[in-house]
This record gives sequence, C-alpha cells and structure tokens, in this order.
Amino acid sequence: MIARHTLGWFLSVVTRRRGKKIWDSAKTIKHFEKDWYENPARLRVYDLIASAYKPGVTLADAGCGVGFDTERILDRFCGIYYTGIDASQKMLDRCGEKFGYHSNAKFEKGDILDLNYDDRSFDIVISCNVMVHITGFATALRELCRICDHHLILQFNYIDENGDYLQGLSPEEFDMRFLDKRSNMYFVYYNPQEIIDLCSSFGLKKVYKGNFPLDKYKREATVLYFTRGEDL
Repeated sequence: MIARHTLGWFLSVVTRRRGKKIWDSAKTIKHFEKDWYENPARLRVYDLIASAYKPGVTLADAGCGVGFDTERILDRFCGIYYTGIDASQKMLDRCGEKFGYHSNAKFEKGDILDLNYDDRSFDIVISCNVMVHITGFATALRELCRICDHHLILQFNYIDENGDYLQGLSPEEFDMRFLDKRSNMYFVYYNPQEIIDLCSSFGLKKVYKGNFPLDKYKREATVLYFTRGEDL
C-alpha cells in the first residue's frame, strides 16, 4: 500500500510540474471562466451544501480555480465562511479581483496532496472536478478527509463504473488511464467505489451517490457526499 501511494505521489509531482504553465496561462483562466460548467451535477453539489448549511459554517473549496463555484456559493449562502484553495497563484489572484469585496471569503495557495490546515478545520469541504487532474488521488482524498469536520462533497466528471482500481495498477497500466497528454492537462477515469472505499478508510461514510448526464461531453458526472460517522 505504501508503494502504491508513493507511486501516486510521484506521478502527481510529474503532472503538476508539466502542467504548471497550463494552469497559470491566460488561455486556461479564460477557458475556466466560461459558463459551461453549469450542469445538473454542479447544481446538486450546491443543494447538498444547502442541506448542511447554517450561518457561520466554514467551507473549504479545494481546487477553486478562477471561482466558478465561489460565485455561486457566496451568492446563495451569505452567512458562509468560504476558503478557496488552489495551486495556481494566478487563478487565486483572479478570484481576489472578482470576490475580494466579500469579507467572509479568502483565497489561499495550497497543495491538495499536503494541505496546510489542522485536522477537521472546516465544517464542509468540497472539491469539484479536480481529482480528474490528480494522479495521487489517494493522498489527495486523505487530505480532504483529514481537514473535513463534518461534510465532504466531491464531484467527478470522469467515472468508469467497471474500471480497475487505480491503486492496483502498474505504472504502465496507470499511464493508459489518461485520456489526453498532448496538452499536458491530464485527465483520468476513476471508479466511484475506490473513492468510497478510501474515504471510508479515512473515517467518513458515504450517504449519497448520484449520476448526472453531461450531454455536451457524452459522459456522466458523479457526485458523492460523505459525513463523519458521529454525524449520522
């Protein structure tokens, strides 16, 4: 298991180094500011936040990018304390430009594989369509579960219900899971059950799983919602 996690960490480092220029580019920032991410899966995420929301709750958005979800969360939940986390400083700067006037919102640079927050720092943790770019996903999930006090909400756009578990693959087999390397922007399929099993091993329990068609992309998005055992 340690060797598998080490492999995931190494491949993530390679991915981040190759992709850094992609994420920081003006072209990528402009791409992510378009409105085509408004889809049924994203709307379900906001509804799940609503089910856990009360004024004063803290929410961490891991992989906030240029603030697509930020805008919708702050507009809908005026009493939430929002922290947007991303590895790209340029994307965070863009968030600051757009949402800096919100006194209850802040944006911090962070590595999803090693988040600089105490255990159970946030009432709600979300991460939308970020794991598709993370090869060391077991480490990333561990970190998201670690900083989550009560509610974890994940959205994945690349799901393979019948796929082999990622952790059992050799480097060569793992490499074949990627959809596109030409842009250095990596995408990888995940099996929902491997995500559920890992989050369970980190102390959270799945309470919801929903699949949503993305007709434009001819695939499905999956939303997973977890809580800590004592919250049930």
